[in-house]
Amino acid sequence: LFFMKFLSGPIERAFDMLPQLKIEKRFDYDTVTYGLKLMLIGLMKKVLIADRLAPHLDSIFASVQDASGAQLLLAGLLYPIELYADFSGYTDMAIGGAMMFGYRLSPNFNRPFVDYLYQPIAASKRYWGQWGIVYALVVTFVLLGVWHGAGWNYVIYGLIQGLIISYEMVTVAYRNKVETSVGKHVFGVYSILRTYLLFAFSLLFFRLPSLSDAGYMISHLSFNLHTSIKELRLGMTDQECIVAGVAVVVLFLYEYFMSKRDLLQALSERHRIIRWGVYYLLVLLMFLFGQFGSEDFIYLQF
Repeated sequence: LFFMKFLSGPIERAFDMLPQLKIEKRFDYDTVTYGLKLMLIGLMKKVLIADRLAPHLDSIFASVQDASGAQLLLAGLLYPIELYADFSGYTDMAIGGAMMFGYRLSPNFNRPFVDYLYQPIAASKRYWGQWGIVYALVVTFVLLGVWHGAGWNYVIYGLIQGLIISYEMVTVAYRNKVETSVGKHVFGVYSILRTYLLFAFSLLFFRLPSLSDAGYMISHLSFNLHTSIKELRLGMTDQECIVAGVAVVVLFLYEYFMSKRDLLQALSERHRIIRWGVYYLLVLLMFLFGQFGSEDFIYLQF
């Protein structure tokens, strides 16, 4: 019942977690402070982005028939950002909190399904060749959808994921030719946008309560407005739009540069005036612009 993770992850394997429970823990300044930084980053993701967007997106998804086509389109594009900020915010806080007590949890977004469903199914169908892998992928992700809820919308959500990844696998040679012809950077930008849009599309089945609502939203996505462009604020004030927009851009920049270098570790190597200036600035921004309320973590629903 390790309280940092047992409700919603991160997913742990016994051979990683159990030995840590048997080792005496001693206070380590670097580990504790790094964990605190992770918790701060996670909390900022939650209150500056996820909880800022959640009530406004919830109102759109709760009554898709009342929203304009442009509002539906914008809500569909923003929901993956809310979902990621909520999920990764929780994970950062769980990993950071555990680290303060001397425990190292696994990142929750690094190949979480390896060794659970996909590999055993693929191994059992290895005589099918490539199509055995496709079968394993589709079954894995359909089961992933059903695990989140008992409904056809969740089945379709999982099926879309499995089909997309299967397509990626069987078209590697063709996509390599396209990448060579158009250039690595152009193909990279195209791939990021395509993947984001496909994932956002699949999430409509994950988020909306029924297939009829999902069908209505998909069929009414457009650039049309009921009255004015102000509808695109989705009920947010100008300040809320600015805060959410800036926070999302900063999140993308943070994730990008973290993939190149550990920014938190780099910050710890700066002069104390710089370090503590950044810490106080982040805490101040969080309390000034954070959306504090009773928004639960999305993953606690599952």
